[in-house]
Amino acid sequence: MKKPILSALLVCILSSAFAQFSFINFDINPSGNSYPHDLIDYNGKLYFGATTDSTGDELWVSDGTTAGTMLVADIDTGASSSRPHRFIELNGKLLFFANTFSLYSTDGTTAGTVLLAKTLGNIYIAHNPNIARLGNKIYFAAGIHANELWVTDGTVNGTYKITTFSIANTYENISSIIVCYGKIYINAVMPNRDKGLWISDGTASGTTLLKDMNGDNIIDPGMFTEYKNKVYFVAYSLAGGYELWVTDSNATNTKQVTHISGKTLGLLQTYRPARIYKNEMYFNGWCGMCLVPNTPNPPGLYKSDGTEAGTVVVHQVYNNYIDKKNLITSDVEYNNKLYFTVQNADSSGTWYTDGTEDGTKEITTKLGPMCLPHRLSTHNNKLFFSAYAAPWEYELFCSDGTAEGTKVLQPLGAMKNGLQDASLFYGIVKSNGLLFFMAEYTSSGYELWALRDSTLAISNSTTQPNNITLYPNPAHNNFTIKTTTAFKVGSITLTDVTGRIVKSQKLSSNPETISVDGIAPGMYLADVRLDDKRTTQKLVIE
Repeated sequence: MKKPILSALLVCILSSAFAQFSFINFDINPSGNSYPHDLIDYNGKLYFGATTDSTGDELWVSDGTTAGTMLVADIDTGASSSRPHRFIELNGKLLFFANTFSLYSTDGTTAGTVLLAKTLGNIYIAHNPNIARLGNKIYFAAGIHANELWVTDGTVNGTYKITTFSIANTYENISSIIVCYGKIYINAVMPNRDKGLWISDGTASGTTLLKDMNGDNIIDPGMFTEYKNKVYFVAYSLAGGYELWVTDSNATNTKQVTHISGKTLGLLQTYRPARIYKNEMYFNGWCGMCLVPNTPNPPGLYKSDGTEAGTVVVHQVYNNYIDKKNLITSDVEYNNKLYFTVQNADSSGTWYTDGTEDGTKEITTKLGPMCLPHRLSTHNNKLFFSAYAAPWEYELFCSDGTAEGTKVLQPLGAMKNGLQDASLFYGIVKSNGLLFFMAEYTSSGYELWALRDSTLAISNSTTQPNNITLYPNPAHNNFTIKTTTAFKVGSITLTDVTGRIVKSQKLSSNPETISVDGIAPGMYLADVRLDDKRTTQKLVIE
């Protein structure tokens, strides 16, 4: 049994180029692991699934404080688990799936967490439902054979089945649903055939086969991307493998764009939709002829303007071609460049590109060829991702976008291999000014952690830029905040030396007196925000 610990904050200073970061640990399950998962920001708070011995895996919320981290609803009462997952916000409510494949809605309260429909589902789609939003409704695949198209507006009466597609097998009969330019595109099984491209307006009568490509042995459309008023996607053919296709929702104008080369080539279907950067589509490409010297279409990063002639390789990226293991797993635009993570047996890393071969470089060369980065995110003008810092030590990284400015980030005294494995790292989610993620830095096990980035200089002076004054300092029962700068929206937050928030209050007048009754004597940081301006000062309470 692990030792219970209080929510504690540990500090790590990377270098003079980086700010001071503080880590907050929320020990949700003192006697074991809570395994927080499916993190999402909703109404300024973090919602997620987490496990305790008494409740099982249920719905939780956190505002970034110990007191504000609590169970929202024990849906499957007792120690059994409802396993809430796949959250999506709709019409002011947070929708999610639980109890295998039932759809729920919550407003963040126990009473406001309600069942919308029991939609059923097999094991595969129960953990990975396909969801797309169109207007004030969401559409998703359901049914015991994953072949039913459902819709919901977030109400019980507004949740129902639209239509049923053919059955090919018990898994993934609707493998993708996405909304592009106001229409729903669906990869679903056709009668007596394989998967094909369907289009829908959200009604049964308006759900039709866009184009019968099976006659040409073309199947499995997916990875849809909006670009230049058309929809680009990937489909597979026996003649050319996975290639880029385009449609304007008209069958006649649904056609193949690229013909890279060979039979087992094209866009890796397991990758995400193309990223639009500098008005071009960027995506992962690979081909079956890549082991042949001087192949014109090597595996790596590609870009396209939507035409065959305008589809070119940007950078080979991979040192060697390994069948179906060359992956670009995440990407994000940062400092006017496109950053992306590569996973490959001998050349994985975090890269960036400006759209040229010479301007495509790796920033994780010092981590070695097996760093396997993942989950790119940006916050406060910094880049975050997870990767192996050394053999079998999976950690959180922070970067300014350069190789020299890429550092491992962990609390002092943390256990090595804090994130353990990419499969257990659910990404970094921003909420209420913090970055939340799951880690095992201490003996508390797999728990919820938050990262605070204190980017501002802290002065002993009571006068800071923006003409903000705190007085008296030291304070006793209260203190006053005064500024000569006009503002519309203001707030002040006090944190103690461990990073715990002890008081947070909106500012509605100038000057304004803040009570510190009930706050223990000591030194605190006063974080003052006035519109888009921010400053931090020391405040002593006696």
